[in-house]
Amino acid sequence: MKNEAMLRGIEKKAGTFFGKKNFKASLMQSITMLTIQ
Repeated sequence: MKNEAMLRGIEKKAGTFFGKKNFKASLMQSITMLTIQ
């Protein structure tokens, strides 16, 4: 799916930006945003 590629890109950006501690939280938020849209 196209979302998988987007999620991988978001994972890299989120992991670098938020750090490892908030990585899962930011990832869950991004998944929720994509799911809602």
